[in-house]
Amino acid sequence: ITAGDSPIRVRYWPGDEEGRDRVSDAMEAGVPALAEFTGLEWPVSGTLLVRETVAPNLFGYAGWYLPTEDQIEMGEMLDEHVIVHETAHAWFNTDLFDSRWINEGLANTAAAHVLAEEFDEEIAPEPVRGSRARVALNAWTDPDFADEDNDEVEEFGYNASWFVVDAIVGEIGPEGLQAVLAAATGDEIAYVGAVEPESVDPVDDWRRFLDLVEEVGGAEGATELFDDHVIVAADRDAFEARIEARDEFRALVEAGGGWAAPALIRIPMAEWEFSAASDAIDEAEAALVVRDAVIAAAAGLDLEPGPAMEQAYESSDWSLNRAVAIAEAEQAALTALAAAEARVGADRHSYVERGLRD
Repeated sequence: ITAGDSPIRVRYWPGDEEGRDRVSDAMEAGVPALAEFTGLEWPVSGTLLVRETVAPNLFGYAGWYLPTEDQIEMGEMLDEHVIVHETAHAWFNTDLFDSRWINEGLANTAAAHVLAEEFDEEIAPEPVRGSRARVALNAWTDPDFADEDNDEVEEFGYNASWFVVDAIVGEIGPEGLQAVLAAATGDEIAYVGAVEPESVDPVDDWRRFLDLVEEVGGAEGATELFDDHVIVAADRDAFEARIEARDEFRALVEAGGGWAAPALIRIPMAEWEFSAASDAIDEAEAALVVRDAVIAAAAGLDLEPGPAMEQAYESSDWSLNRAVAIAEAEQAALTALAAAEARVGADRHSYVERGLRD
């Protein structure tokens, strides 16, 4: 079949025309709808193979996506949700984010959207309740089939990951998600400044996902969701340091009055190097004090500073010395100008006034 412009080969059990038609119809509608929802092009370069097989059923799954082989394997219990969910993994796999729960949550959220739009079927995650199998999502890794609680852990993980991602997308909307996915795919920094977005490490983990949904997507409830459902004990110190650093960062941006934060700060924020970011924020705050003094001095002379300091500030990636030097030079010039103006306007002896008139 062809779904949108994408070639897909569907292999099915002899005589299972009903299963063949259900897969074909779901993919013909689902692939273009998923592309529209994600804002990303179809990522499979060749032909995607969709194969009916007993393998997933043997392990208790309805299907799975094999990204290295561009292949979907599905059991006999086929429905549109499973088909579209597995198809969504063409986008949502370790090439995008390295956390299982993020990709599963995104796939379920995308599938739910497509089912509502294309098949008039409403599905949603259940509220995350206490469970004997409860696990922090950062600890929900590949299944352990030797564990007798594996089925319960898997059920909890799928629902909890869907619950978290669905809540985030519900807040930022499809357009916000598209911006997040575009930045992740393009390896663009989450903390964008006034210059072209810097490139970051192409490995996108849960920390980068959190930064992207908050900074690029505009989510305000993500930190609480991560605190409740995602992080493990080993993440706690860095997670809390991030909260404090982001408070400092937002205060700096507000104090900037429209001046974007320099890369000197944004890069360590993105790398979760919060001690370095805090030191850079202190330096930036001192630079803004000098700037404010320049603005006040210029206003007293009915003048406005030029753009040189702002440009130097926003483009700084290792030091704000140049921006401060520009401000100090402008301040010295303004001081000299104010003094000259005061001398010109000062009272003079009558002989001096007569001489000036003559």
